[in-house]
Amino acid sequence: MSSFSTEPLNHWIVGSAFGRNDDQTARFLAEGIWEIVKPSDAEQALVKAMQPGDLIAIKSTFVQKHDLPFDVHGQSVSVMRIKARGTIIQNAGNGERVDVEWDTGYEGADWYFYTYRSTIWQLPMADEEAQRLTSFIFA
Repeated sequence: MSSFSTEPLNHWIVGSAFGRNDDQTARFLAEGIWEIVKPSDAEQALVKAMQPGDLIAIKSTFVQKHDLPFDVHGQSVSVMRIKARGTIIQNAGNGERVDVEWDTGYEGADWYFYTYRSTIWQLPMADEEAQRLTSFIFA
């Protein structure tokens, strides 16, 4: 993939686990897709809103207390591990799956504090922290 833009497209951050432990990241990258199993009505609406050209990233979220790159005086910190990023190239409109051109050179990174646990997060680009997160992932 050539380059990413932070132009005003939709920016999505999505989970990759079916259930709590069945991580589908490798399969999604190999098949050039992202999908959700048994989505709620709200999740289906979000998937249907994904458009070709929108940017998408796969994440996992967790809490970390030790081995952080900064001192939080023993407190726990929310972490969002960005595992992959890409561009949506097609949406069949079924509310469950989109085709994605994944950035095969992306190595991933951890983002702290401003995180979201739900499976699908459309970043609110009017929010300054969302703009920083978008730059962190896609620029």
